[in-house]
Amino acid sequence: MVKRRPALVLSANWFNTSRDDCVVAAITSQIPFELQPDEYRLSASDLVAGGLPKPSLVRLGKLFTMSKNLLRKRLGTLPEVTMVAVLEQMELVFHEPVDAW
Repeated sequence: MVKRRPALVLSANWFNTSRDDCVVAAITSQIPFELQPDEYRLSASDLVAGGLPKPSLVRLGKLFTMSKNLLRKRLGTLPEVTMVAVLEQMELVFHEPVDAW
């Protein structure tokens, strides 16, 4: 039996409706004492909106594509302001900060 795990769909609606796959980031309730730059802690209101039962974070360093056929159900929808913040923080995974050049 495969354990089901929550994930945050990152790909845009136009992508999701025109492809068989979607791009997602892993979500975990295993929260370290100190967060890394590729970890985004969800607020209490985000947890409610996202339908998550316990404190969680988005692992922006653990991105993958998955077939939409494997998605079981929508737990909720994060507020747009949270999605913008997640996507801005995700840029750190792909780009060095300017002061690091």
